[in-house]
Amino acid sequence: MMLRLARQARPAITDKVVFLQRQHSGRRGPAGERFESSEAGAKWIEFDQLIFRHIRETWPLGLFLPQRRIETEGDRRSALIGRGVVMARRKLWREAIGDFEAAAAIVATPLAPDDKATLRRTFLGKYGCDEVIGQPEVRGGVRAFAARPGNGTLARSMARGLAWRIREAIWAGQPARALRLARLGLDLVR
Repeated sequence: MMLRLARQARPAITDKVVFLQRQHSGRRGPAGERFESSEAGAKWIEFDQLIFRHIRETWPLGLFLPQRRIETEGDRRSALIGRGVVMARRKLWREAIGDFEAAAAIVATPLAPDDKATLRRTFLGKYGCDEVIGQPEVRGGVRAFAARPGNGTLARSMARGLAWRIREAIWAGQPARALRLARLGLDLVR
């Protein structure tokens, strides 16, 4: 619903609560598809992926820009970057890397500061990013993207966002995870 509303009108920033979500420990979901509360995170990811795959296939690329239209090649690259980051944050890495590849192929102008800032959010989704270090196909796809000629600026901007995840792992007492994330960061900046 929030996405449909955002598509119809310009979003605004507010400090007011505009959405409440009830949480409980019992079984949930529709009668034919009940699941335990411990599975809620996985269900959110599953349904977010369904929703955002549909959005990627049906929404015009220009909707991933503040002005909601593409006028230049730089705008097209910004929209691809924005959509790629949205897909990555929903663990849709194949789609994200496709968008990043297409964005990297557009070399009309240097990468804008806003694009670099957007790329830094690639690994900062609410679901985490452990699949990038834990699933070989995802890790390999991200590393292959970073290794291709012409993708360095995008990959380096993505790597800067990993610093927060590395600190998070250190604070959580997970040095092995922090090290794996740091290695990924190094792969992105090479």
